[in-house]
Amino acid sequence: MSPFTSFIYKVIILLFILLSGVSHLQAQTTKTWDRGGGNSLWSDPLNWNPDGVPDSTNHVIIDLPFNNGGKVDIAGSSYQAKALTVTIGEPDYGLINPPQLTLATINSTLKIYQNTGSALVVNHGKLIVNSTIGIIFHPNDTPRYDPDLTEFNSKSTIEYYRGLLPVDVYVGLNITLNDDVTAGTKGDGTIIVNGTYNNYAGGNYPLGTGIFYATNPFICNAGYFISNTTVDFAAGVTVNGSIDDARSFYLRGGTLRGTVIVNCPKTFIHHAVSEAEIIYNGNVQQTISKDPQIVVVRRPDGSIDTIPPFDIGQYKYLMMNNNQGLKLNFPLMVNNELNLTSGIINTTDNIIVLGPGATVSGGSDNSFIYGPCARIVSPGVDEVYPVGDTYYRPVIANLSGSDAVVSFEVFDLSPVQNFVDPLRVLSRVRYWYGDIVTGTVSGGTVTLTYGADDGVQVPGDVRVAYSRDEGQWAYRNISGSSGGASGQVTGTLPADSLGYFTLGSVTFDNSLPVSVVSFTARGEADRIVLRWETASEVNNKGFEIYRSEEESGEYRRLNGELIMGKGNSHQLERYEYEDREVEVGEVYYYRLYSRDFDGTRHEYGRVVWAEVSGVVAEFRLWPSYPNPFNPVTRISFNVGKESVVSVEVYDVVGRRVRVLVGEERKEAGEYDGVMWDARDERGEVVATGIYYLVFTVQELGIRQVQKIVYMK
Repeated sequence: MSPFTSFIYKVIILLFILLSGVSHLQAQTTKTWDRGGGNSLWSDPLNWNPDGVPDSTNHVIIDLPFNNGGKVDIAGSSYQAKALTVTIGEPDYGLINPPQLTLATINSTLKIYQNTGSALVVNHGKLIVNSTIGIIFHPNDTPRYDPDLTEFNSKSTIEYYRGLLPVDVYVGLNITLNDDVTAGTKGDGTIIVNGTYNNYAGGNYPLGTGIFYATNPFICNAGYFISNTTVDFAAGVTVNGSIDDARSFYLRGGTLRGTVIVNCPKTFIHHAVSEAEIIYNGNVQQTISKDPQIVVVRRPDGSIDTIPPFDIGQYKYLMMNNNQGLKLNFPLMVNNELNLTSGIINTTDNIIVLGPGATVSGGSDNSFIYGPCARIVSPGVDEVYPVGDTYYRPVIANLSGSDAVVSFEVFDLSPVQNFVDPLRVLSRVRYWYGDIVTGTVSGGTVTLTYGADDGVQVPGDVRVAYSRDEGQWAYRNISGSSGGASGQVTGTLPADSLGYFTLGSVTFDNSLPVSVVSFTARGEADRIVLRWETASEVNNKGFEIYRSEEESGEYRRLNGELIMGKGNSHQLERYEYEDREVEVGEVYYYRLYSRDFDGTRHEYGRVVWAEVSGVVAEFRLWPSYPNPFNPVTRISFNVGKESVVSVEVYDVVGRRVRVLVGEERKEAGEYDGVMWDARDERGEVVATGIYYLVFTVQELGIRQVQKIVYMK
């Protein structure tokens, strides 16, 4: 090769290398959205800087605020947008209106070509998919969605209007379905949402006909919200959250199906219907409340309307699996099945209603309904009312009648000791109260259950004792001449009404003794006051109190000397003990034991706890004392800050009986001198029975209710 030829060859090689480098640099060009074309179309070359529609070699950045041109649409029939990478928003975007990229037509596609790292990044921005194809990654010419190539940061929102939601880890996620659209999920594994997750109906119609069918399991770590659509979690969803209302379980509208495990503390129901298996599985006490929001909808004809909340929540299946319990702040109907595995459902301020034919499974001393339980009666069928107080003591009723809704509740209190032959002994442990809420009952049977604390030694002598109104009528035997098998006894209703039921014995061989009927702890500024009551005592030398700083921790005895008992007593006795060895802000747990004269020790009641407040820092209605009472009970309450407060007494049907404190302005402090002498506003003594104290601070929306019992 001649020197000249060699020189030319080297020049050509050098030019080739330089041109290849330029080509490579061009392949890595960044395209930034500037809306220079004056519209929102990705396909307009003038909307990019530098001009030109992005292709598979370009890094795409969309960071204009939404209200200043930051709305980008991938639109057009079967239009496919391409990019090497896509970044929406900035990590610390401070504007109220972040940018938004939308796959706006049914067959539009965004294809991303980078095969490593974060190829799709959403910072403070929104990505909307209204396409059946959606987003695909195209590394090595194998189109697919790859969650390893996405990065959704803390202020990102992903929203799907149709198509299949891919398995990924999201922050904010919305599924918004227009009418007649069916969407679902795709991929392998679990879809995780670390921010808010919402299912809506598009167009704000009262009930969208679209369905979201999730074949992958979901984990929602900051609550879940459904409104006016149908969602089927066929593979299950776990709803985690916090005490914050925004991170709760919201059933605002629509229909929910599948399996839902609720770990977050709060549930709010507006007008949604749950056909799902709802499992309450938290580690703190959970609540179900009415959603207070006003739901505004736009109907198909364009008119604006509001949907009122249900008067009662609607569940198909409910499983209770939280040993910290569930409190109903809103009435709840369970139409098909109630499973009581662990934990107590507290209905003292509301009610749970079991639908016609609803089954009850489980139920134990660790899991029952504390408060009223109602059923829509199926005539001629044995139906369980899974109620309890200290222990599980269900009622089985087989009733006849018309359109009846019946409730039962059990009270670990001594019934009025007024009975007639052939009864010789009446329980001092507990009684049950049955009520006809609506409709009529024309007859049937009621079966009571009993356990070790009921003092039954000869089951064949046990009877169901019944009084239509124990304040006016004596208890009488409705079990005929024979008792029931061990653990149960059945009586036949003598009339077309319910009332009070308890255990009776036709011989003195059943002692039907009492244990402690109430045990409470009240935290004050510098002490904790313990109070307990017995309805009768047998061979009782006295009481011991044990305390722990943890509920499941080690308990040590507080009282050096025995708190002397009454030995043998068949009347209500009351006791009080003050624990002054306490620190402000600490929570203490207490157990109560009795000791017989022969040294035998018995434990009574549940663990009770209280916190030493140090100062009055809240509004609270304390347990009245004594309760049950005759003739007077003392009522105490805290006022957290100067406010107008009222304390009133209501009967079981909601009629006001007496105003004890009538909208008086009170300074912050503790008030302990309000007394009720069981008289109404006319000065007449009320009937024996159940009443409710209602403590109200109207201006703050505070309302606290306490059940009290007057016994003549």
